[in-house]
Amino acid sequence: MPTVASRVRSWWFLGSCAIVVAVSVVWGRHVQADPRVKLGAAPLVGRWHVRFGWSLIPAVLLAAAVVWWGPRLAARMRFAWLAASAAVAGCAFTLLLAASDGLGHVLDPVVHPTEYWANLATLPGASTMLHHYGTIQFLLPYSVHAKGHPPGFLLLLKALAAIGLGHPWAAGALSYVGVVVVVVAGLSTVRAVAGEAAARASAPFFVVAPYAVWMGTSADAFYAAVGAVGVLLTVTGARTSGPLFRRAAFGVVGGVALGALLELTYGGAVYLAVPLIAGIGVALSSGPARSHLRAISEVLLAALVGIGAVFVAFALAGFWWGDGLRVTRTFYWWGTAQFRPAGYFVVGNVAAALIAVGPAVVVGLARLRNKRLWLLVGAGALCIVAADVSQYSKAEVERIWLLFFPWLLPAVAVLSRPRRWLAAQAALAVGLQVALVSKW
Repeated sequence: MPTVASRVRSWWFLGSCAIVVAVSVVWGRHVQADPRVKLGAAPLVGRWHVRFGWSLIPAVLLAAAVVWWGPRLAARMRFAWLAASAAVAGCAFTLLLAASDGLGHVLDPVVHPTEYWANLATLPGASTMLHHYGTIQFLLPYSVHAKGHPPGFLLLLKALAAIGLGHPWAAGALSYVGVVVVVVAGLSTVRAVAGEAAARASAPFFVVAPYAVWMGTSADAFYAAVGAVGVLLTVTGARTSGPLFRRAAFGVVGGVALGALLELTYGGAVYLAVPLIAGIGVALSSGPARSHLRAISEVLLAALVGIGAVFVAFALAGFWWGDGLRVTRTFYWWGTAQFRPAGYFVVGNVAAALIAVGPAVVVGLARLRNKRLWLLVGAGALCIVAADVSQYSKAEVERIWLLFFPWLLPAVAVLSRPRRWLAAQAALAVGLQVALVSKW
Protein backbone atom coordinates (compact mmCIF):
# COMPACT_ATOMS: atom_id res chain seq x y z
CA MET A 1 0.00 0.00 0.00
CA PRO A 2 1.31 3.50 -0.79
CA THR A 3 2.23 5.71 2.14
CA VAL A 4 0.48 8.99 2.88
CA ALA A 5 3.48 10.86 1.46
CA SER A 6 3.32 8.74 -1.70
CA ARG A 7 -0.38 9.46 -2.11
CA VAL A 8 0.14 13.17 -1.66
CA ARG A 9 3.00 13.14 -4.15
CA SER A 10 1.01 11.19 -6.74
CA TRP A 11 -2.08 13.38 -6.45
CA TRP A 12 0.08 16.49 -6.64
CA PHE A 13 1.74 15.16 -9.79
CA LEU A 14 -1.61 14.17 -11.31
CA GLY A 15 -2.96 17.64 -10.55
CA SER A 16 0.07 19.28 -12.13
CA CYS A 17 -0.37 17.20 -15.27
CA ALA A 18 -4.06 18.11 -15.36
CA ILE A 19 -3.05 21.78 -15.26
CA VAL A 20 -0.67 21.22 -18.20
CA VAL A 21 -3.53 19.68 -20.18
CA ALA A 22 -5.92 22.49 -19.21
CA VAL A 23 -3.40 25.17 -20.18
CA SER A 24 -2.79 23.47 -23.52
CA VAL A 25 -6.54 23.36 -24.21
CA VAL A 26 -7.11 27.05 -23.40
CA TRP A 27 -3.93 28.23 -25.12
CA GLY A 28 -4.58 25.92 -28.02
CA ARG A 29 -7.98 27.49 -28.73
CA HIS A 30 -6.14 30.67 -29.67
CA VAL A 31 -3.43 28.84 -31.64
CA GLN A 32 -5.88 26.78 -33.69
CA ALA A 33 -7.83 29.92 -34.67
CA ASP A 34 -5.32 30.06 -37.52
CA PRO A 35 -6.63 27.37 -39.94
CA ARG A 36 -3.10 26.78 -41.25
CA VAL A 37 -2.20 25.19 -37.88
CA LYS A 38 -4.58 22.28 -38.60
CA LEU A 39 -5.17 21.31 -34.99
CA GLY A 40 -8.88 21.57 -34.26
CA ALA A 41 -9.08 19.80 -30.90
CA ALA A 42 -6.10 21.28 -29.07
CA PRO A 43 -3.83 19.72 -28.01
CA LEU A 44 -5.06 16.89 -30.23
CA VAL A 45 -5.58 16.82 -33.99
CA GLY A 46 -9.18 16.42 -35.07
CA ARG A 47 -12.47 17.95 -34.00
CA TRP A 48 -14.77 17.50 -31.05
CA HIS A 49 -18.05 15.85 -32.02
CA VAL A 50 -19.89 13.71 -29.48
CA ARG A 51 -21.59 10.66 -30.97
CA PHE A 52 -22.76 7.62 -29.09
CA GLY A 53 -24.51 4.62 -30.58
CA TRP A 54 -25.18 0.97 -29.97
CA SER A 55 -22.07 0.07 -31.95
CA LEU A 56 -19.94 1.26 -29.03
CA ILE A 57 -21.47 -1.25 -26.61
CA PRO A 58 -19.10 -4.16 -27.49
CA ALA A 59 -16.05 -2.01 -26.68
CA VAL A 60 -17.62 -0.90 -23.39
CA LEU A 61 -18.44 -4.51 -22.44
CA LEU A 62 -14.92 -5.69 -23.23
CA ALA A 63 -13.45 -2.82 -21.22
CA ALA A 64 -15.72 -3.67 -18.28
CA ALA A 65 -14.62 -7.31 -18.43
CA VAL A 66 -10.96 -6.28 -18.38
CA VAL A 67 -11.56 -3.97 -15.42
CA TRP A 68 -13.40 -6.63 -13.43
CA TRP A 69 -11.51 -9.82 -14.28
CA GLY A 70 -8.23 -8.51 -15.68
CA PRO A 71 -6.18 -8.20 -12.45
CA ARG A 72 -7.39 -11.58 -11.17
CA LEU A 73 -6.61 -13.40 -14.41
CA ALA A 74 -3.27 -11.62 -14.74
CA ALA A 75 -2.24 -12.98 -11.35
CA ARG A 76 -3.27 -16.58 -12.05
CA MET A 77 -2.74 -17.42 -15.72
CA ARG A 78 0.42 -18.96 -17.08
CA PHE A 79 2.51 -16.10 -18.40
CA ALA A 80 2.52 -17.26 -22.02
CA TRP A 81 -1.28 -17.50 -22.00
CA LEU A 82 -1.53 -14.17 -20.24
CA ALA A 83 0.57 -12.38 -22.86
CA ALA A 84 -1.38 -14.00 -25.70
CA SER A 85 -4.75 -13.24 -24.09
CA ALA A 86 -3.81 -9.62 -23.38
CA ALA A 87 -2.62 -9.23 -26.99
CA VAL A 88 -5.85 -10.61 -28.44
CA ALA A 89 -7.97 -8.56 -26.06
CA GLY A 90 -5.97 -5.41 -26.82
CA CYS A 91 -6.38 -5.98 -30.55
CA ALA A 92 -10.12 -6.58 -30.08
CA PHE A 93 -10.54 -3.44 -27.97
CA THR A 94 -8.72 -1.35 -30.58
CA LEU A 95 -10.84 -2.79 -33.39
CA LEU A 96 -14.10 -2.36 -31.49
CA LEU A 97 -13.28 1.27 -30.81
CA ALA A 98 -12.50 1.86 -34.48
CA ALA A 99 -15.70 0.06 -35.51
CA SER A 100 -17.92 2.11 -33.19
CA ASP A 101 -18.53 4.59 -36.03
CA GLY A 102 -19.51 1.67 -38.27
CA LEU A 103 -17.53 -1.16 -39.83
CA GLY A 104 -17.45 0.76 -43.08
CA HIS A 105 -15.33 3.45 -41.44
CA VAL A 106 -12.62 1.19 -40.00
CA LEU A 107 -10.44 1.57 -43.09
CA ASP A 108 -11.05 5.31 -43.53
CA PRO A 109 -7.63 6.18 -42.04
CA VAL A 110 -5.92 3.82 -44.48
CA VAL A 111 -7.42 5.37 -47.60
CA HIS A 112 -7.20 8.98 -46.42
CA PRO A 113 -5.44 11.07 -49.11
CA THR A 114 -2.61 12.02 -46.72
CA GLU A 115 -1.71 8.40 -45.95
CA TYR A 116 0.45 5.82 -47.72
CA TRP A 117 -2.23 4.02 -49.69
CA ALA A 118 -2.98 7.08 -51.83
CA ASN A 119 0.50 6.83 -53.38
CA LEU A 120 0.49 3.22 -54.56
CA ALA A 121 -1.31 3.79 -57.85
CA THR A 122 1.29 6.29 -59.10
CA LEU A 123 4.52 5.06 -57.52
CA PRO A 124 7.06 3.52 -59.91
CA GLY A 125 8.69 0.15 -59.33
CA ALA A 126 10.64 -0.48 -56.13
CA SER A 127 14.06 0.02 -57.69
CA THR A 128 13.18 3.34 -59.32
CA MET A 129 11.41 4.50 -56.18
CA LEU A 130 14.39 3.79 -53.95
CA HIS A 131 16.87 5.45 -56.30
CA HIS A 132 14.87 8.70 -56.30
CA TYR A 133 13.25 8.68 -52.85
CA GLY A 134 15.91 10.96 -51.37
CA THR A 135 15.11 13.83 -53.75
CA ILE A 136 12.62 16.67 -53.43
CA GLN A 137 11.59 16.44 -57.07
CA PHE A 138 10.54 12.81 -56.79
CA LEU A 139 8.54 13.16 -53.57
CA LEU A 140 6.86 16.46 -54.45
CA PRO A 141 3.62 14.97 -55.92
CA TYR A 142 3.15 12.37 -53.20
CA SER A 143 1.24 12.48 -49.90
CA VAL A 144 2.50 14.01 -46.67
CA HIS A 145 3.16 10.58 -45.17
CA ALA A 146 5.40 9.59 -48.08
CA LYS A 147 7.26 12.88 -47.73
CA GLY A 148 7.59 12.48 -43.97
CA HIS A 149 8.92 8.92 -43.74
CA PRO A 150 11.54 6.61 -45.24
CA PRO A 151 10.30 4.24 -47.97
CA GLY A 152 10.07 1.12 -45.78
CA PHE A 153 6.30 1.01 -45.33
CA LEU A 154 5.62 1.74 -49.00
CA LEU A 155 7.96 -1.10 -49.91
CA LEU A 156 6.01 -3.38 -47.59
CA LEU A 157 2.71 -2.37 -49.20
CA LYS A 158 4.21 -3.00 -52.63
CA ALA A 159 5.35 -6.45 -51.48
CA LEU A 160 1.86 -7.25 -50.21
CA ALA A 161 0.39 -6.16 -53.54
CA ALA A 162 2.89 -8.38 -55.39
CA ILE A 163 1.58 -11.46 -53.55
CA GLY A 164 -2.07 -10.61 -54.12
CA LEU A 165 -2.73 -8.60 -50.97
CA GLY A 166 -3.00 -5.20 -52.61
CA HIS A 167 -6.11 -4.07 -50.76
CA PRO A 168 -6.66 -1.48 -48.02
CA TRP A 169 -7.73 -4.18 -45.57
CA ALA A 170 -4.27 -5.75 -45.82
CA ALA A 171 -2.63 -2.40 -45.00
CA GLY A 172 -5.07 -1.90 -42.14
CA ALA A 173 -4.42 -5.40 -40.82
CA LEU A 174 -0.75 -4.49 -40.33
CA SER A 175 -1.78 -2.04 -37.61
CA TYR A 176 -3.76 -4.67 -35.73
CA VAL A 177 -0.90 -7.13 -36.05
CA GLY A 178 1.17 -4.31 -34.59
CA VAL A 179 -1.15 -4.07 -31.57
CA VAL A 180 -0.74 -7.80 -30.89
CA VAL A 181 3.04 -7.70 -31.22
CA VAL A 182 3.41 -4.58 -29.06
CA VAL A 183 1.54 -6.25 -26.20
CA VAL A 184 3.42 -9.56 -26.39
CA ALA A 185 6.85 -7.98 -26.88
CA GLY A 186 6.15 -5.26 -24.33
CA LEU A 187 5.07 -7.67 -21.60
CA SER A 188 7.93 -10.03 -22.37
CA THR A 189 10.42 -7.16 -22.14
CA VAL A 190 8.95 -5.95 -18.84
CA ARG A 191 9.26 -9.50 -17.51
CA ALA A 192 12.89 -9.72 -18.63
CA VAL A 193 13.84 -6.33 -17.23
CA ALA A 194 11.74 -5.91 -14.08
CA GLY A 195 10.40 -9.36 -13.27
CA GLU A 196 7.24 -11.34 -13.86
CA ALA A 197 5.22 -9.60 -11.14
CA ALA A 198 5.61 -6.24 -12.87
CA ALA A 199 4.64 -7.74 -16.24
CA ARG A 200 1.55 -9.40 -14.77
CA ALA A 201 0.46 -6.18 -13.09
CA SER A 202 0.89 -4.28 -16.37
CA ALA A 203 -0.93 -6.77 -18.60
CA PRO A 204 -4.56 -5.53 -18.22
CA PHE A 205 -3.42 -1.95 -18.75
CA PHE A 206 -1.93 -2.86 -22.13
CA VAL A 207 -5.45 -3.88 -23.19
CA VAL A 208 -7.34 -0.65 -22.41
CA ALA A 209 -4.63 1.97 -22.90
CA PRO A 210 -6.16 5.26 -24.09
CA TYR A 211 -3.69 5.41 -26.98
CA ALA A 212 -5.62 2.46 -28.47
CA VAL A 213 -7.79 5.12 -30.11
CA TRP A 214 -4.89 5.93 -32.45
CA MET A 215 -3.46 2.43 -32.83
CA GLY A 216 -6.20 1.19 -35.16
CA THR A 217 -5.23 1.49 -38.84
CA SER A 218 -2.31 3.79 -38.04
CA ALA A 219 0.96 2.70 -39.56
CA ASP A 220 2.68 3.93 -36.41
CA ALA A 221 1.20 0.93 -34.57
CA PHE A 222 3.18 -1.29 -36.93
CA TYR A 223 6.30 0.79 -36.33
CA ALA A 224 5.83 0.39 -32.58
CA ALA A 225 5.67 -3.37 -33.04
CA VAL A 226 8.89 -3.52 -35.06
CA GLY A 227 10.63 -1.38 -32.44
CA ALA A 228 9.29 -3.49 -29.56
CA VAL A 229 10.66 -6.66 -31.18
CA GLY A 230 14.06 -4.98 -31.51
CA VAL A 231 14.04 -4.01 -27.82
CA LEU A 232 12.96 -7.49 -26.69
CA LEU A 233 15.68 -9.23 -28.70
CA THR A 234 18.37 -6.83 -27.51
CA VAL A 235 17.34 -7.24 -23.86
CA THR A 236 17.15 -11.03 -24.28
CA GLY A 237 20.65 -11.02 -25.71
CA ALA A 238 21.89 -8.96 -22.76
CA ARG A 239 20.49 -11.57 -20.38
CA THR A 240 21.76 -14.57 -22.30
CA SER A 241 24.67 -16.51 -20.86
CA GLY A 242 26.78 -19.10 -22.58
CA PRO A 243 28.55 -18.96 -25.95
CA LEU A 244 29.13 -15.66 -27.69
CA PHE A 245 27.23 -16.70 -30.82
CA ARG A 246 23.96 -16.94 -28.85
CA ARG A 247 24.22 -13.36 -27.63
CA ALA A 248 25.42 -12.24 -31.03
CA ALA A 249 22.46 -13.91 -32.74
CA PHE A 250 19.97 -12.04 -30.55
CA GLY A 251 21.89 -8.83 -31.09
CA VAL A 252 22.06 -9.14 -34.87
CA VAL A 253 18.38 -10.03 -35.30
CA GLY A 254 17.40 -7.30 -32.85
CA GLY A 255 19.57 -4.89 -34.81
CA VAL A 256 17.88 -5.90 -38.06
CA ALA A 257 14.51 -5.10 -36.46
CA LEU A 258 15.80 -1.73 -35.25
CA GLY A 259 17.34 -1.05 -38.65
CA ALA A 260 14.00 -1.84 -40.26
CA LEU A 261 12.38 0.61 -37.84
CA LEU A 262 14.77 3.32 -39.02
CA GLU A 263 13.68 2.65 -42.60
CA LEU A 264 10.03 2.96 -41.52
CA THR A 265 10.27 6.17 -39.50
CA TYR A 266 12.97 8.74 -38.86
CA GLY A 267 11.77 8.80 -35.24
CA GLY A 268 13.47 5.43 -34.91
CA ALA A 269 16.76 7.29 -34.36
CA VAL A 270 15.45 8.64 -31.04
CA TYR A 271 13.93 5.26 -30.21
CA LEU A 272 17.36 3.59 -30.13
CA ALA A 273 17.70 4.96 -26.58
CA VAL A 274 15.20 2.33 -25.38
CA PRO A 275 17.19 -0.84 -26.26
CA LEU A 276 20.45 0.88 -25.32
CA ILE A 277 19.35 1.91 -21.80
CA ALA A 278 17.35 -1.25 -21.15
CA GLY A 279 20.11 -3.55 -22.38
CA ILE A 280 22.88 -1.88 -20.39
CA GLY A 281 20.71 -1.68 -17.28
CA VAL A 282 19.74 -5.33 -17.40
CA ALA A 283 23.34 -6.40 -17.93
CA LEU A 284 24.63 -4.34 -15.00
CA SER A 285 21.90 -5.56 -12.67
CA SER A 286 22.36 -9.24 -13.49
CA GLY A 287 25.64 -9.96 -11.77
CA PRO A 288 29.35 -9.03 -11.71
CA ALA A 289 29.70 -5.78 -13.61
CA ARG A 290 32.83 -6.73 -15.55
CA SER A 291 31.46 -9.88 -17.18
CA HIS A 292 28.08 -8.33 -17.93
CA LEU A 293 29.58 -5.17 -19.36
CA ARG A 294 31.46 -7.40 -21.76
CA ALA A 295 28.25 -9.29 -22.58
CA ILE A 296 26.20 -6.17 -23.32
CA SER A 297 29.08 -4.74 -25.34
CA GLU A 298 28.97 -7.86 -27.50
CA VAL A 299 25.19 -7.65 -27.89
CA LEU A 300 25.22 -3.95 -28.76
CA LEU A 301 28.05 -4.46 -31.25
CA ALA A 302 26.06 -7.28 -32.85
CA ALA A 303 22.98 -5.02 -32.93
CA LEU A 304 25.01 -2.35 -34.73
CA VAL A 305 25.99 -4.98 -37.28
CA GLY A 306 22.30 -5.78 -37.81
CA ILE A 307 21.37 -2.10 -38.15
CA GLY A 308 24.28 -1.58 -40.52
CA ALA A 309 23.22 -4.53 -42.66
CA VAL A 310 19.80 -2.95 -43.19
CA PHE A 311 21.35 0.41 -44.03
CA VAL A 312 23.75 -1.18 -46.50
CA ALA A 313 20.93 -3.13 -48.14
CA PHE A 314 18.87 0.02 -48.67
CA ALA A 315 21.93 1.97 -49.83
CA LEU A 316 22.79 -0.69 -52.39
CA ALA A 317 19.16 -0.58 -53.55
CA GLY A 318 19.49 3.18 -54.06
CA PHE A 319 18.19 4.88 -50.90
CA TRP A 320 20.46 6.61 -48.40
CA TRP A 321 18.79 7.36 -45.06
CA GLY A 322 20.58 10.68 -44.54
CA ASP A 323 19.35 12.02 -47.88
CA GLY A 324 15.82 11.00 -47.01
CA LEU A 325 16.00 12.74 -43.65
CA ARG A 326 17.30 15.93 -45.25
CA VAL A 327 14.47 15.96 -47.79
CA THR A 328 11.87 15.22 -45.12
CA ARG A 329 13.11 18.12 -43.00
CA THR A 330 12.74 20.38 -46.01
CA PHE A 331 9.15 19.29 -46.61
CA TYR A 332 8.45 19.54 -42.88
CA TRP A 333 9.42 23.21 -42.72
CA TRP A 334 7.67 23.96 -46.00
CA GLY A 335 4.44 22.52 -44.61
CA THR A 336 2.20 23.02 -41.61
CA ALA A 337 5.13 23.13 -39.17
CA GLN A 338 6.04 26.65 -40.27
CA PHE A 339 2.68 27.90 -38.94
CA ARG A 340 2.78 25.98 -35.66
CA PRO A 341 4.36 28.07 -32.86
CA ALA A 342 7.15 26.15 -31.14
CA GLY A 343 6.37 27.63 -27.71
CA TYR A 344 2.87 26.21 -27.66
CA PHE A 345 3.74 22.77 -28.95
CA VAL A 346 6.46 22.18 -26.38
CA VAL A 347 3.58 22.24 -23.89
CA GLY A 348 0.85 20.91 -26.15
CA ASN A 349 2.86 17.85 -27.17
CA VAL A 350 3.32 16.88 -23.52
CA ALA A 351 -0.39 17.39 -22.88
CA ALA A 352 -1.28 15.17 -25.83
CA ALA A 353 1.09 12.48 -24.53
CA LEU A 354 -0.47 12.68 -21.04
CA ILE A 355 -3.91 12.18 -22.55
CA ALA A 356 -2.70 9.25 -24.65
CA VAL A 357 -1.10 7.32 -21.78
CA GLY A 358 -3.83 8.16 -19.27
CA PRO A 359 -4.03 9.02 -15.56
CA ALA A 360 -2.93 5.59 -14.34
CA VAL A 361 0.47 6.03 -15.97
CA VAL A 362 0.80 9.54 -14.54
CA VAL A 363 0.15 8.31 -10.99
CA GLY A 364 2.42 5.33 -11.58
CA LEU A 365 5.24 7.65 -12.61
CA ALA A 366 4.83 9.58 -9.36
CA ARG A 367 4.99 6.41 -7.26
CA LEU A 368 7.58 4.46 -9.21
CA ARG A 369 10.67 3.55 -7.21
CA ASN A 370 11.59 0.28 -8.88
CA LYS A 371 14.99 0.86 -10.53
CA ARG A 372 14.56 -1.86 -13.12
CA LEU A 373 11.15 -0.58 -14.18
CA TRP A 374 12.68 2.86 -14.49
CA LEU A 375 15.05 1.48 -17.12
CA LEU A 376 12.11 1.07 -19.49
CA VAL A 377 9.89 3.90 -18.28
CA GLY A 378 12.79 6.33 -18.09
CA ALA A 379 13.98 5.37 -21.57
CA GLY A 380 10.50 5.98 -22.98
CA ALA A 381 10.25 9.32 -21.17
CA LEU A 382 13.70 10.34 -22.42
CA CYS A 383 12.63 9.64 -26.00
CA ILE A 384 9.55 11.84 -25.55
CA VAL A 385 11.59 14.69 -24.08
CA ALA A 386 14.12 14.48 -26.92
CA ALA A 387 11.41 14.38 -29.57
CA ASP A 388 9.60 17.30 -27.93
CA VAL A 389 12.53 19.70 -27.63
CA SER A 390 13.80 18.85 -31.12
CA GLN A 391 10.81 20.72 -32.66
CA TYR A 392 10.57 17.85 -35.11
CA SER A 393 7.21 16.91 -33.57
CA LYS A 394 4.67 19.72 -33.61
CA ALA A 395 1.24 18.23 -32.90
CA GLU A 396 0.03 14.79 -34.04
CA VAL A 397 2.19 13.25 -31.32
CA GLU A 398 -0.76 11.18 -30.07
CA ARG A 399 0.00 9.16 -33.21
CA ILE A 400 3.68 9.86 -33.88
CA TRP A 401 4.73 8.91 -30.34
CA LEU A 402 2.94 5.55 -30.35
CA LEU A 403 6.51 4.23 -30.57
CA PHE A 404 7.24 5.50 -27.06
CA PHE A 405 3.96 5.19 -25.13
CA PRO A 406 4.13 1.41 -24.47
CA TRP A 407 7.37 1.92 -22.53
CA LEU A 408 5.70 4.40 -20.16
CA LEU A 409 2.83 2.01 -19.48
CA PRO A 410 4.74 -0.37 -17.13
CA ALA A 411 4.75 2.41 -14.50
CA VAL A 412 1.24 1.18 -13.62
CA ALA A 413 2.76 -1.94 -12.06
CA VAL A 414 3.19 -0.06 -8.76
CA LEU A 415 -0.51 0.89 -8.42
CA SER A 416 -2.20 -0.74 -5.42
CA ARG A 417 -5.82 -0.61 -6.64
CA PRO A 418 -5.61 -1.66 -10.26
CA ARG A 419 -9.36 -1.93 -10.93
CA ARG A 420 -9.90 1.73 -10.10
CA TRP A 421 -7.14 2.81 -12.44
CA LEU A 422 -8.12 0.36 -15.15
CA ALA A 423 -11.60 1.87 -15.05
CA ALA A 424 -10.11 5.35 -15.44
CA GLN A 425 -7.99 4.24 -18.41
CA ALA A 426 -10.89 2.48 -20.12
CA ALA A 427 -13.24 5.41 -19.52
CA LEU A 428 -10.75 7.82 -21.07
CA ALA A 429 -10.25 5.57 -24.11
CA VAL A 430 -14.00 5.22 -24.67
CA GLY A 431 -14.53 8.93 -23.99
CA LEU A 432 -11.94 9.88 -26.60
CA GLN A 433 -13.60 7.61 -29.15
CA VAL A 434 -17.02 9.11 -28.38
CA ALA A 435 -15.97 12.76 -28.44
CA LEU A 436 -13.00 13.05 -30.83
CA VAL A 437 -13.11 12.69 -34.59
CA SER A 438 -9.70 12.39 -36.24
CA LYS A 439 -8.38 10.94 -39.46
CA TRP A 440 -6.69 8.11 -37.55
